[in-house]
Amino acid sequence: MRASGFDGPYVVRDLHGYWHENAQGPGVPIIEPLEFVTQRYRADEFSDQEWDSEEKRQRIALYEQTVALAASAH
Repeated sequence: MRASGFDGPYVVRDLHGYWHENAQGPGVPIIEPLEFVTQRYRADEFSDQEWDSEEKRQRIALYEQTVALAASAH
């Protein structure tokens, strides 16, 4: 957002995924087109750093392990 230089509000739409209640079960597909309009934000209010979190690092590690396992099976 910061690099775009465009101030908000922003419109978030066409998200695809699954809704999980209490992280149990396979989840329910989100099939309805949803749209969310944000508050007004200036582009310079956003960090120029890539988003990071422990969950993100764990998922990346899992994906890398899965790719390595698949590659070693050939």
